[in-house]
Amino acid sequence: MERREPRAEGKIVGTVAQIDIAAVVVIGTPMAKKNQERARAVCMESMVVALTAMGVEQVLLEERTPSLNERDQLLIRSIRGKKLIPKAMRIEVGQPSAEPMLWVPDIVAGAVGADRVHDLPQYLDAIRPMVEVLDVPLR
Repeated sequence: MERREPRAEGKIVGTVAQIDIAAVVVIGTPMAKKNQERARAVCMESMVVALTAMGVEQVLLEERTPSLNERDQLLIRSIRGKKLIPKAMRIEVGQPSAEPMLWVPDIVAGAVGADRVHDLPQYLDAIRPMVEVLDVPLR
C-alpha cells in the first residue's frame, strides 16, 4: 500500500470492505528480482484456477506495456491449453483510469503486505472475510 496517513489508509480499506467482492491474493515465494515475470506466471496460473473454482467468469487484468500484455496473453493461452480454466472465462486487459475496480487489487494486496511485512494487521482485518491468500512455492 502506498504510504499515506494511517487514517487515509483505513478509510480506503473501509470503503473496499463495503463492496460485495471476494478477493484472491497469490503470493509466490521465494522470488528473486530477476525472475519476476516467471513468478508472475506461476501466480497468475494459480490465481485464475482459484477464480475458476469460485465460479468467476470474467477477469480484468491491469494493462502493462504492450510487450508484457502480449506475454500475459501467451500465458493465458498456455493455461487454456492445459484446460485449467473454462473456454468461457473472459480474461481482458484494462486501465485503472478507465476502470476504478482495478484499484481494488492494489488496495487488497497492500493490506496483505502491511500485515505480513510491517505487522500492521488492521487493514487486512477490515477485509479479511472477503480475502483468500494463497501461498505458492516458486521452484
